[in-house]
Amino acid sequence: MAKKSPLQELIDGLQEDLSREYQAIIAYTVYSNVLTGAQWMNIAAELKKHAHEELEHALIIADQLDYLGAMPNAKPKEVKLSKNPRTCCASIWTMRPTRSRPIASA
Repeated sequence: MAKKSPLQELIDGLQEDLSREYQAIIAYTVYSNVLTGAQWMNIAAELKKHAHEELEHALIIADQLDYLGAMPNAKPKEVKLSKNPRTCCASIWTMRPTRSRPIASA
């Protein structure tokens, strides 16, 4: 198998990041509506704010991909759905793995 060029590695990494942004947008939108009741209202409001922030991130990444000559993907990572507020909150922590290296070194 041929080694990928640094440009292709960067594009692949950005595509992966874009899929995670889509996942977060969907999850935060759904979870903000699952979290009902007084004890969850502040968290639900924060999730709605975060959904907007993730959309901004997705737009930035899509612009970067376009600039590099690549078409942005339309494939979100899987979102685990639940009607249980605690499960939703726990899912948020497992959605975003830590990077093994900074994107600037890609």
